[in-house]
Amino acid sequence: MKFRKILMKFYLIDKILNRKKTLNFKILKTKKSSKFP
Repeated sequence: MKFRKILMKFYLIDKILNRKKTLNFKILKTKKSSKFP
């Protein structure tokens, strides 16, 4: 049970990190496209 909780934690952290990465990537993309119209 403990092991499963740890796994879930890691899974959630990974999800959040991935979401942040995609968000940053999107922001970067929009910034680049606005720089070079």
